[in-house]
Amino acid sequence: NFSYSDKEGIESAWHPRRGRNCTVPAINLRGPKRYQTMRNASFSVRGPSLFNALPASIRNMTGCSVDSFKSSLDKYLSTVPDEPQIRGYTSIRRAETNSLLQMTQLATSQTNPVGRDSQ
Repeated sequence: NFSYSDKEGIESAWHPRRGRNCTVPAINLRGPKRYQTMRNASFSVRGPSLFNALPASIRNMTGCSVDSFKSSLDKYLSTVPDEPQIRGYTSIRRAETNSLLQMTQLATSQTNPVGRDSQ
């Protein structure tokens, strides 16, 4: 396993099977709820969570230009459903929220349906 940490405290590690993942910092569950909420909404928690939700093919990109990375990211994001909360239509939304963290799971399940062999 290989680890990397930048100045802002976001750490990434390379795992032979899962590839590159960022470490999501632990949250003190004994502290006041308002601090837990603020911490959960911080970039140091949301950033790594969003990065880890990306497919390994994007997370593991190295030595490419920014434009190449952005192109791959745009292609992937175009497959993620966008179902904002709209009065009268929210009941048919497939996830609890329109968060990328929940919607990326839908995109993944659509490309790899359960019970189907990937060929």
